[in-house]
Amino acid sequence: ISYTCVKHTLREEAPNIHLPSVCLPDTPLTSEGHRVAAAFKAAAAELQGSEVKPAVIDVTTEKGLAKKLHASGQPSIRLYLSGDVTNPALCPVPQSSASILTWLQRRAGTSADLIADLSQLEAIDDLIVVGFFKELNHELVQVFYAAAIDLPDVRFALTQDDEVISKYTVTQDVVLLLKKSQLIQTYRMKPETPKEELVVFISVYQMDPVTEYNGQTASQILGSPVLNHALLFVNKSSEDFREIFSAFHNAAEAFRLKILFVLVNVDEHRNGRLMEYFRVRHFDAPHIRLVNLTDQITYQMLSETLNEESIKQFCQSYLEGKAKVNHTQ
Repeated sequence: ISYTCVKHTLREEAPNIHLPSVCLPDTPLTSEGHRVAAAFKAAAAELQGSEVKPAVIDVTTEKGLAKKLHASGQPSIRLYLSGDVTNPALCPVPQSSASILTWLQRRAGTSADLIADLSQLEAIDDLIVVGFFKELNHELVQVFYAAAIDLPDVRFALTQDDEVISKYTVTQDVVLLLKKSQLIQTYRMKPETPKEELVVFISVYQMDPVTEYNGQTASQILGSPVLNHALLFVNKSSEDFREIFSAFHNAAEAFRLKILFVLVNVDEHRNGRLMEYFRVRHFDAPHIRLVNLTDQITYQMLSETLNEESIKQFCQSYLEGKAKVNHTQ
């Protein structure tokens, strides 16, 4: 399930070269579809003259090829290597053309910067994932690199600098999420740590405990590896908004990695389709729904009191399979 759905389109190029291609909708593009198309077009311009040959495949006219490539679902970008059409690499949904270029560069082997000293790290304002490893040729570093490929919109770096290690009082084989050199979260890697677990950790903690649903955050929300979503439908201009949001935010902290907390402003007309999907009307707010993106089943909070404790109880009952299914959808 996604909050919005589209179909797709695609065009074939030379079969014996590195070929990234984009799948675009044959129905009118959503805002995300337009963004993916624009990002691919801009990246293609940057790739002119390189060994990577961009292409677009239109499934409305190349139906045989589309069937062969299994081109369906959401807009996607795929990398075909040396004519192998059976096992393409799928690019994560890009935020920009830079995302696509970074993804290609990391696949080629440049997955993380090397932080040489503390001043270099403190000069970085954006979110950064920093790995502290005793040996840079260790298997755990390869897991770190693999996670970086899956998260091209996030900056990755490695360091063995003693001053950096001292500032954050970390041991080896630890991954830190930092923003403006401030610690957000720590993840300790183990010999058996899979790439997928590290990707989930970074994906969750790079987001705020509560994310407002809008055109800029929709792809991040829908692309989250956390498939349980708690949606707070609320009027942000209401007198009790701050109190309700505070309770929702505090509850969110207790369910990180288990439930993604999303705020939906009912006073924003662009959220009308989302409200229609969940059959939530403007006067129903404030209102909380839980949905699992795998089975599309939604659950409604029965308590009329929206405080931290009642929200936590609702979320816990959902995780224990005791929440009431919403039968109005």
